[in-house]
Amino acid sequence: LSDTNEDVGVARFLCSQSVVLTMKGIPGIYVHSILGTENDLEYMAETGQNRSINRKKWDREALNKNITDTRHHQHKVFRKMLEMLHVRSQNSTFHPDSKQTIHDMGSNLFAIERESSDGFETVLCLHNFSDKTLKLANLTPVESGFNTQTTLTDILSGQIIRKKTSGFTLKPYQFLWLTKTP
Repeated sequence: LSDTNEDVGVARFLCSQSVVLTMKGIPGIYVHSILGTENDLEYMAETGQNRSINRKKWDREALNKNITDTRHHQHKVFRKMLEMLHVRSQNSTFHPDSKQTIHDMGSNLFAIERESSDGFETVLCLHNFSDKTLKLANLTPVESGFNTQTTLTDILSGQIIRKKTSGFTLKPYQFLWLTKTP
């Protein structure tokens, strides 16, 4: 994503949805979250009901146009949400009953570690909640081998993260779902 206000908003929104999808249990996901629907201020004013802000009624043609236009924020959100849902459904660490550990890594970094029920797979989900690039010199207090592992894989993108002695960085609102690379 670039640095436009819209792209920053998309990145920030997707980071929040990553938290929802990586936490223990069965996530409750609104269709408007999958579609990246903006607040409907006009409908809220029309109905006089605050909750109408997130009750947009879509015209099929307009929605289809938005989610197929690669430059539109709804396309970006829709594609990434589908990707996250697919990866989540294929990975046993995200079973609703699998073990979850939340690590305190400071006020701007939210870390959730998920472990499969058989103990063979672990995913460390890192979320940068700030508008600043975060440098991670190490992954302390994570104790399940992520701190000593020199190569990690983001299962969302397939990107290999090579931890140097100085660590690695997370861009503003970036999130990673990391596994230990053999």
